[in-house]
Amino acid sequence: MKCTLLLLVVVLVSAEEYEEKPDAIEVIDLPPPHELMEQEVKPRHRACDCNINSVWIDMVFVIDTSRAVSQQDFIAAGNLLRFFFSRMAIDQKLGQYARVGLIFGAEKAYVAANLTTFKTKEEAAQRIKQLMADRKRLPTGSGLQFNVGLALTEAKNILNRESRINRPAMVTLFSATEVTCHRYYSSRQSRIRRIHMEDPCRIATHLTAENNIVATVALKFGKLQRFPKIEIATPCFNITNSINLPGDLLQKICDANCFCPPPYVQYKDDQKCRRYAECLYQHGVALPFQSAADTCSDDEATLVDIFDEDKDQFIKRLHQYGEHTPYWIGLEEHNGEKFWATGRKLHAKDFSNWAPGEPSGKGKCTIADADKGDNSLWSQEKCDNIQSKYFSCQKRACDTSNYCTIVANDNQDTKMLL
Repeated sequence: MKCTLLLLVVVLVSAEEYEEKPDAIEVIDLPPPHELMEQEVKPRHRACDCNINSVWIDMVFVIDTSRAVSQQDFIAAGNLLRFFFSRMAIDQKLGQYARVGLIFGAEKAYVAANLTTFKTKEEAAQRIKQLMADRKRLPTGSGLQFNVGLALTEAKNILNRESRINRPAMVTLFSATEVTCHRYYSSRQSRIRRIHMEDPCRIATHLTAENNIVATVALKFGKLQRFPKIEIATPCFNITNSINLPGDLLQKICDANCFCPPPYVQYKDDQKCRRYAECLYQHGVALPFQSAADTCSDDEATLVDIFDEDKDQFIKRLHQYGEHTPYWIGLEEHNGEKFWATGRKLHAKDFSNWAPGEPSGKGKCTIADADKGDNSLWSQEKCDNIQSKYFSCQKRACDTSNYCTIVANDNQDTKMLL
């Protein structure tokens, strides 16, 4: 009975307190969910898609077998590649398929697989397992040092023979050997060593000049707690054997698989190591607005959109390089509201770069021009004016969710612009 009475008292007190504070819960009027989402979510430029099952580039993996790499790291690197191979669509058929090659190196370079070797992912996964188990039998020399330049030369030879014109290629180096690229050698011994060994810096430069990607994975030297300095990677494609290695390597593969067919160039920022699935082409012929928009549309593209300062500056530099200013951008006004050619509405809190006194209502279309301070400032212009401006077109990049069939013509190089 005592327990029952006590319980009743507590309930009564709680109810009494609640009755004394009827305004404790405040009702807030919220806009409809779709309006709330539209207000909160700021537009972002298209990121490169990343799906290991849909990778479709050519990849050559170069693995350091010298004594600088511990047995544990050697096995771990092999199992990581086996993991990736077992999930890739590896095939020799044309289409959205990947191809992989394998090179092992110490004093000598051993090509264990060309790009044309594996017909299935099962073949590739099984072969890498066998090779990693037979490290001592690999015909790469004594293992006292790693001739990185020789191994990269073999990778370059493979790409020259077997790479396909409709896709980029990626060379990934797993190594615990330092590769520093100095204009002048620090000692006579270093100079002689470079003369008798292929210069990896020169070979890597040739690879990137041919629009290939060179990625490096730094493995710790033996049991030392430091990573070697490897200076031959394409900007932003150097990673280390850290806890994030699987995700980092996958991202670099996807970044290599995100590219633009020529003559388009990719929107990217090497300072921030960001690539976007957007391709831009700056036209050298000035046209009225509608003619410019039609020109882009005929190439399955639109006039450019600009969601942040980085893209604004990227397009400005693109046009200033060829002295093609001012230029149309894809912002047009309809019924008092402004929309980008790609379909996004310009909200009050979105990025914009209007010149003083703009938007003026002078016209419904928008141009960008550089002021004395070298800023890219926007202003409104009449859409039906015969006056011509330069312009750039924008289309989606090729990536793991957007397979591209590239057909070379007589006026452009058949290699990709990365």
